[in-house]
Amino acid sequence: MTINLRALSTKASGLADDILQHHDDVRPGTRGMDFYELLEAISSLSIQSPTNSEVKLVMDLARAKCEVFRAQKALAECLLQESEVLSSLLRFRVDVAGKTLDDADMGLGCMRLAFKQHGWSHLSARQRESDHQRAENSSSATTEGPSGRALTIQLD
Repeated sequence: MTINLRALSTKASGLADDILQHHDDVRPGTRGMDFYELLEAISSLSIQSPTNSEVKLVMDLARAKCEVFRAQKALAECLLQESEVLSSLLRFRVDVAGKTLDDADMGLGCMRLAFKQHGWSHLSARQRESDHQRAENSSSATTEGPSGRALTIQLD
């Protein structure tokens, strides 16, 4: 059994152990005592002529629970603010990536236009590989010229 304000309050009031177990915090699915349980504890005081120490303990318990709820609220607000800032950062990064992609697309478009205007063509990977192998096997190289004619360069 854990010693907490509720346990002290129960012992001070002389309540039985079965009532103490009924109000224990280790029940599955609950996160400590909520306000309904606090109201139940306060209403149980009027049944049995409470002592001043018991009343003080229950009031301390109520104040502590209020502080816990305030801290939970502050934490939730901080987490919300963190999520909003992270969302803004991610939106900014998306905008930057979009602009970078637009710039790359513009650059590729300009390259395609220049190739088209000058009659150039880019070779596929297979064509480059076969040209490279031919160049290694012979002392001459064949390339396509600006007018679409094949140029052969003979090395001495």
